[in-house]
Amino acid sequence: MSISSMRVLLLPILVLCGCQSTHQVRSSPMPDAGDRPQDRIVAIIDNQPVSTEELAPVLFELAGREALREVALDRLLARELNRRGMVISEEQIEHEHRLFEARLAEAASSDATAPVREQVWRARALGPQRRQALFRRNAALRALIADRITVSEPEIDLAMELAYGPKKIARLILLENERDAAEVRSMLGDRPSVEDVARAAERHSIDPTASRSGRLPPVHLSDPAYPIAVRHALESLNPGSLSPILPLPEGAALVYLEGAQPRMQPPPDARRRLAEELRIQRERLEMDRLARSLVAGARIQPLDHSLGWAWER
Repeated sequence: MSISSMRVLLLPILVLCGCQSTHQVRSSPMPDAGDRPQDRIVAIIDNQPVSTEELAPVLFELAGREALREVALDRLLARELNRRGMVISEEQIEHEHRLFEARLAEAASSDATAPVREQVWRARALGPQRRQALFRRNAALRALIADRITVSEPEIDLAMELAYGPKKIARLILLENERDAAEVRSMLGDRPSVEDVARAAERHSIDPTASRSGRLPPVHLSDPAYPIAVRHALESLNPGSLSPILPLPEGAALVYLEGAQPRMQPPPDARRRLAEELRIQRERLEMDRLARSLVAGARIQPLDHSLGWAWER
């Protein structure tokens, strides 16, 4: 994970079943054609029919693994809801729609919401059938983990401080090793210009911020999303100064302090919004854990050769 990507707190609203069962069973021999569901024509190519029997093995190999996981998770969730005596309402499903639309509005301008929505659907191969199943699945997962989620006042205090407290404006150059970092630092000197640091980041940095000339989002010195070494360096630097070489798990870094951003006045509803954001983030993590746990504990046995190949790869 890059240093800059660690800072991203906006979690996606869509929970897909990305977990693999730990109780997989090797696929059995493919059933005879007579054991399959009744064949039907699903497409025409140059006036020639395409049947489900012809298309199914290709589809199984292409997406059978993900499809089987989703079907398994849906069944496991239904069983868990029944065990707890819970029923998912249409209002709960609609709530998932609203959460998604709210995230979409944050990610796009008002006139670009529809194109971004379509990009999400296409990127995740979410047609009408899978889309509706996804929102229902999210509603079930959210209901099942609701009693596990708490957000304390000190946690909201920290979120407020990170969002509206004073920050450092800085640039990052991440190199693969300390030798490369030493060469770049020797080239730049102790007090390089912003332009020189920007060019060095573009040419040499392996961090994604290289595409932004090394520019980091404003950094709060208490933000645990950034390595301690980076925060300590920014605390000790004067504007216009370049840090010593900072050994990091990702490589070796140089940070340059441009200036400071003063504390901002939060809007009246900031505390409520941040508390809700923290809750949604924790719900997402717990939803992922529950989905993985349910699928890992299930005995999933593909019987079709093509589906078995996809499942075991």
